[in-house]
Amino acid sequence: MRTTVNRFVFYVIVLTAVCAVIEKVWNIYMPEPLTMKSGYLLLGIFALSVSLLHLLLIQSSKGSPQVFIRFFMAGTAFKMLFLLLVLIVYLMFFDENKKALVLHFLFYYAAFTVLEISMLYSDLQKRK
Repeated sequence: MRTTVNRFVFYVIVLTAVCAVIEKVWNIYMPEPLTMKSGYLLLGIFALSVSLLHLLLIQSSKGSPQVFIRFFMAGTAFKMLFLLLVLIVYLMFFDENKKALVLHFLFYYAAFTVLEISMLYSDLQKRK
């Protein structure tokens, strides 16, 4: 259990660092209207929400499969609603380019969802 958590946290840190480098390169090479000054905050919110949900899912996988499935579906729905709320707050209160913000949001959502699902799948396969 501890090794799976450590491995997941390591991969989240690596993915966050890669996304931060991509964010830095984006801000350097894109024209001024398409840069995002607060993109790192969005990246941090994604990393924390995915990490928290994954750790809770690992804890719930110790019980019955029905409980895990319910917890997975509810957790994923709440995470998506939370992230959509974050997107709406960004769109309303931050003075960023809306297209760049949506592109960053979709990229982070896809990258962190792929990481979360693949790590969760491999951890559950090991338990069988």
